[in-house]
Order: sequence, then C-alpha cells, then structure tokens
Amino acid sequence: MRRVCRRQHCPGLRRLYALLVVISDTKEMTMKIGTQIAYIPLHANGDIKHPDVEFGFVTAHKQGFHFCRYWRKESVGQELRTTANSEATPDDLLVEHVSADQVVVEELLVKLEYTKPFQVTRVSDLRPISREGTL
Repeated sequence: MRRVCRRQHCPGLRRLYALLVVISDTKEMTMKIGTQIAYIPLHANGDIKHPDVEFGFVTAHKQGFHFCRYWRKESVGQELRTTANSEATPDDLLVEHVSADQVVVEELLVKLEYTKPFQVTRVSDLRPISREGTL
C-alpha cells in the first residue's frame, strides 16, 4: 500500500508550497493599480506575440486575481475594450508589459475614479517647511 504524501508531513511539498507563496506574494506586491500588463492565455504557451494576447493595466487585486482594463487590439493605448467593468484575470496569466504611455493610463485611472488626483482644497492644508537648524 502506497503512502499518500500530505502537505504537513512532506518536507518537499512544504518547500515547494513556500516557494509558490513567495512568488505569488512578489507578483502581488509589484502589480499595483496602474501597472501595465499583458494577458497571455494558456494556449499561447508564453508567446507574447500570439494574436490572442491582450494588453491593459491593473485596476485592483483580490485573492489570486488582478482586475484589469484591456485596450482594443486595433488601438492599444487609445481606446479601452472594457468600458463598463474591469475583468478578473488569474495572476499566473499576467506579465508586466508596457504597451502605452503611462500618462495615458494614469489619466484613465483618474477619469474612471480608481485613483484621485492630488488636490489642495485649502491653503491651510499646506504646512510650512521647518527651517530649524539652518542658517
């Protein structure tokens, strides 16, 4: 009778699981709102030049998925394909890839209300710089 290897009893599986968690956490940390991405479907076998690859940017992240807005294929960086909502995409199918001017992405994020532009509403919000210790 073969023994079944369970995660808590198998040191090899524990190391592999820990490595996957580290890789997952690293990707999560680097893909913030506004990070430009390429979605590479499984059938593309990692080929970023495959015709089914889609380019876009991250709008949110939750439990193994990034929510993304994608560009129309014929007008990357000019017009969004997804106009109503972001699309949930598994983390492991995304790679960071710059496909448009970052200023355009940031303007869209503000327009779509994912981020707020920096504004000073009152002069009293500004604090003077401390000059202590200078001549």
